[in-house]
Amino acid sequence: MPFSPSVSALFNVRYLKPTFGFVRNAYVSVDYLLTASQNNIVPPEEKTPGYQLFNMGLGGDVSIKNQV
Repeated sequence: MPFSPSVSALFNVRYLKPTFGFVRNAYVSVDYLLTASQNNIVPPEEKTPGYQLFNMGLGGDVSIKNQV
C-alpha cells in the first residue's frame, strides 16, 4: 500500500531498583527498534531500506533539601 509506513517493532527491557545509594526509583533501560524495509512503493517514491536502533537510558530521583 503506498504511503504506508513499514512494519516496525519496539522491544524494551527495564531494570528498576527502589533505592540505590542516595538515588530513589533508579532504573536502567535498553530499547531496540527494528524497522522493515519498504518495497511497496508508487513512483516517484524511492525504496526505503530497513534499519535498527538501540537506545540506552538510566535515571532516578535525587532529593536535594527535601525536594525531589
